[in-house]
Amino acid sequence: MAKTATKLNGIWLLEIYEKDNLKELQVEDGNQVVYKTYIKDELQKVKKKEGWNVIEFTFRKNGKGVFQEYNNYKINSDFQEIESCQPIPELKWRNGKISIYMTYMFGEGIEDIIELTKEKLIIENQDGIKRKYKRIK
Repeated sequence: MAKTATKLNGIWLLEIYEKDNLKELQVEDGNQVVYKTYIKDELQKVKKKEGWNVIEFTFRKNGKGVFQEYNNYKINSDFQEIESCQPIPELKWRNGKISIYMTYMFGEGIEDIIELTKEKLIIENQDGIKRKYKRIK
């Protein structure tokens, strides 16, 4: 578990969000971030922002951790506005592999780790939402 905790520590940029026929992507376009929304592989919406959607994990070797979410993260900025510091994550064994148990103020959720490398994280929750992240720090 300590090895997984160490690999997860860092800042992860959301590349792809998928659920059923919905897919959302973040891509860079000059100094802006473009969010593209697809339904059944057809482009439905394009939105531009100045910052990225990212998450940050800080786990201790015992699997307990801290989570922060940023919805307008600027990669080269010293100042970042935290969107949320919920849920409280904890690594636990589930079905023979390590999952991230998320404790929210009014409930909990489970994020199964589908793939984890030094540069890539793919997680899927119990509602079938799959997210692919790229490490940026």
